[in-house]
Amino acid sequence: MFLLVLLAGCSSKQDYRNPPWNPEIPVKRAMQWMPVSEKAGAAWGVDPQLITAI
Repeated sequence: MFLLVLLAGCSSKQDYRNPPWNPEIPVKRAMQWMPVSEKAGAAWGVDPQLITAI
């Protein structure tokens, strides 16, 4: 029974395509955290970009 379910699931072809690369998306996400990173950087005495990168 398990083999039948496995073969049935693998027989259909799915089109797994990644969307085209947009370099703005990661930057936008990082900039959302910038106010938090600046506060943490000031509290710990490190560069806010280091915290954002982590």
